[in-house]
Amino acid sequence: MNATKAREPGKAAPGTVGTPPAAVALAPFSRWVIVIGGLLFALLMALSDRYGFHHDELYFLDCGRHLQASYVDQPVFTPLLAWVTLKTFGVSLVGLRLWPALAAWGTVIVAGLTAREFGGRRRAQLLAAFAVATMPAVYGADHMLDTAAFDILAWSGLAFMVIRIGRTGDQRWWVPAGVVLGLGVENKHLIGFFAIAIVIGAVLAGPRRAVLNRWFAAGAAIAVALAIPDIWWQATHGWPRSR
Repeated sequence: MNATKAREPGKAAPGTVGTPPAAVALAPFSRWVIVIGGLLFALLMALSDRYGFHHDELYFLDCGRHLQASYVDQPVFTPLLAWVTLKTFGVSLVGLRLWPALAAWGTVIVAGLTAREFGGRRRAQLLAAFAVATMPAVYGADHMLDTAAFDILAWSGLAFMVIRIGRTGDQRWWVPAGVVLGLGVENKHLIGFFAIAIVIGAVLAGPRRAVLNRWFAAGAAIAVALAIPDIWWQATHGWPRSR
């Protein structure tokens, strides 16, 4: 007999809950999705210095010059990128708009990966990537440094990971999901409502075991840990954002 024993039919792999439907092989990921995202990135960068600073960008640059753990009107993520820009490129339109252009590229890739999770083959993946790359909302949010560009990427990334957990039953994906959620909360609080809705949906409609395991707890702990700087700043300044 072989020393390696085959896993019994219907038995989940380590780190999974229940019978993972991942036995059905997905189509290969199309590398053209990355190319489409790269073309969008190139377009945004080519146009990045064709017009002056938006007033929000000037505000984030000033926040970057006076970097704190949080601010009255938003957490620290976007001002932190402005600080990195100042330290790396100085006061530069191209340097400042590099970050949202990268976020746009990432959003296109996540769209292709999500289509693949739903069983989409190369054509479906390319259609999803092209649809996102030509979406006016993406151009509007990702042509300048603002919280919206990273908010779209965070929501898309979290949704992709939840879909993957649902398809495969692999609860280990809650760990990177916690990282995405924590960084998303440090950019904008709205993604927290998305996370709450996911948990409520799992509790009410199932499967409850998807959120009742150590991997979910680990992801939640990571998200909370990443949000601590914002919570600490708010607490030590009299919770100004809640007023």
